[in-house]
This record gives sequence, structure tokens and C-alpha cells, in this order.
Amino acid sequence: IRAGRTHPPTPRRTDPAAAAHISMVARPPRRGDHGPMRFVIKVLVSAVSLWVVTLIMAPNVWMQSYGSDGDVLPLVITYLIVALIFGIVNAIVGTVIRVVAFPIYILTLGLISLIVNGFLLWLTAWITSSWGWGLSVGEFWWGVVAALLISVINWIFGIILRPQQTSSRR
Repeated sequence: IRAGRTHPPTPRRTDPAAAAHISMVARPPRRGDHGPMRFVIKVLVSAVSLWVVTLIMAPNVWMQSYGSDGDVLPLVITYLIVALIFGIVNAIVGTVIRVVAFPIYILTLGLISLIVNGFLLWLTAWITSSWGWGLSVGEFWWGVVAALLISVINWIFGIILRPQQTSSRR
């Protein structure tokens, strides 16, 4: 016992549940650990990309609102729903196509991705236009060009909205 200490040291708590709770509360967020907010931002960026593409390619790629033609809110909601459906189609069907067609990706040095992305956009247009509203693509090749524009616009937004790296002093 050292001089000046009047009570014994308190034992460390080794409860795993308490340690897990403390580590979840006290840990800083990891890189890429943004959860639902990251998903919402991706849907918003895709909706803006779809809007820009429909403005550029108006006669060949267009959006039909579920409401009346003059209302803005139904059109915005339509863009958001179509962007959400495009994300789901890209995540499910696109992943399957990319895995199955992996050798073709290698043989074409990735250029087949233009065709695959055009197909996924065309599939999204087919799904949403079957409800009487949503995205419409004139021909398949216009869908390929639109998918290329969407990829470029999403890439630009990705650069702008990328979280800044902070230097850690370790």
C-alpha cells in the first residue's frame, strides 16, 4: 500500500455487455459507416441525375409523372421513386449480371458495362412505365447513352459529396 491511499483500488468491471455498450457509444464512426443517410443521399443524387438526363435527352428519354402534368411535387416524387427502383434493380439484377458476365467484362475491358447499365435503365423504364407513370426510354441505345450520362453525373456528384479525410495523429 502506497502512502496517502486510504481505500483499496476499485476492481475493473469485466462485464462483456457493458464493454460492448461502451465501445458502441464511444467509438468514432468508421470510414464508410454512414448507414441510412448514405443510402438517402445516393437516391437523391440518382434522382437529380435522372432529372438532368431527361432534360438533355428530352425527346428520347422522358419522365411521366403519376399526378397531373403541371404539378411539381408529384413529378419530384416520381423521380425519387424511379431512382429508388433503379437502385434496387441495379443492386439485384445488376449484381447477378456482373457476376455471370465476369469473363465478358474481362474480354471487353469493361466496355460491356455500358450495355449492362443501359439494359438496367431500360429494365427500370419497363417496370415503371408498366404502371402508367415513370421513366420512358425511346429505344435501347438511347438507354445506353442515358445510362452513360447518369454514370458521369453520379461520378461528379460523388466527387463533390465525398467526405473529407481527416488526418489522424497516431
